[in-house]
Amino acid sequence: MVSIFYFLEKGKNQHAIYTTEEFTEVLERERERADRNKHNFSLVVFDMGPAEANRAAARRLVRSITRRVRNIDEIGWYDKLRIGVVMPYTPAEGAWELADDICQTIGNTMPPPVCAVYTYPTEGVSEPRVLGAIKSLHKDMK
Repeated sequence: MVSIFYFLEKGKNQHAIYTTEEFTEVLERERERADRNKHNFSLVVFDMGPAEANRAAARRLVRSITRRVRNIDEIGWYDKLRIGVVMPYTPAEGAWELADDICQTIGNTMPPPVCAVYTYPTEGVSEPRVLGAIKSLHKDMK
């Protein structure tokens, strides 16, 4: 885990970047909330590649994400190489808008990340975009 990303500024506030374990709990909590309240949510997953190989590029990506998300969105490490954003009350189209905005924001400063959007409970998995495919879906999203 790249711990230097734990907190980054988001406007006047700081936005937490959850660890993998904490992010799993966030996903479980949001899934339970969606089931209870009959709403959907999306998960955007950005594959950062080997962050240790290019820490500056990874930092730019994470900073771009923290600047773009809403206050109700949650950011965390999906696994060691991928960072996710849980977007409550957001269909796949809105989640892809975030992913596209992030890719435009980083522009030519780094190669665009591979990203995928998952929605719960109804839309499932959309096709990964940009450079390749993300094969696994978080076990709690099934």
